[in-house]
Amino acid sequence: MPAFRILLLLLISNYLLTTHVNGQILVKEQLNAKEAKIFSEAKKCAQIGDFKKSIKKFEELLKLEPNFIEGILRLASNYNSIGELNNAARWFRYAIEQAPDFDAEMYYSMAQVLTQQKKYIEAASELDMYISKQKTNAAKVKKALFMSAELKFKDQALKNPVPFKPVNMGPVVNSKYSEYSPSLSLDGSGMIFTRNTGQEDFFIAGRDSTGSFRIASPVFQLNTPQNEGAHAISLTANL
Repeated sequence: MPAFRILLLLLISNYLLTTHVNGQILVKEQLNAKEAKIFSEAKKCAQIGDFKKSIKKFEELLKLEPNFIEGILRLASNYNSIGELNNAARWFRYAIEQAPDFDAEMYYSMAQVLTQQKKYIEAASELDMYISKQKTNAAKVKKALFMSAELKFKDQALKNPVPFKPVNMGPVVNSKYSEYSPSLSLDGSGMIFTRNTGQEDFFIAGRDSTGSFRIASPVFQLNTPQNEGAHAISLTANL
């Protein structure tokens, strides 16, 4: 094949590839001076917490450049910041559809919005996409794996509720304050829980010879002027 024909084919291929990519997304380096100015103003508004003004600026910019990917993602984030979750989800979805490989973080952000919307399986699916695409942040991938599993469990738990009827244990344990986070020893001989009297403290109640709980008492060895909210108890009811 003559050299000029090979060169011509390469030029045509390069033109078609460039046209296809640019038809899909636009990056900030491709903005003209007017568009770059609007972009800068939109970012500054978001940085000072004026998200509504920032949204107007980004929407103005996207009318000029509908495929400006960073503008789309920042607009979605702004909507999320003001609690407009439907708009946030719409723009994150649009960004993902336009440029699925642009940035793995957009899947993570989408998952956060869907979680707030209580769409747990959809959120888990976005996290799974994030996990498959994120190649550099191992710690965040590990966190996403845990979140995805938790969301899938939550969805199943909500679809298959277990009857739960709390019973007041009487004045030996329950009081006018809030009691929560109870833990029984494996042999059932003791229970530790948290009581909130304005601050959280540990209380423990053992059983007497009849199997009834004794009056709960504070765990002076552990309680401090600060809050104590989480605990564990050994097999023998020793902390």
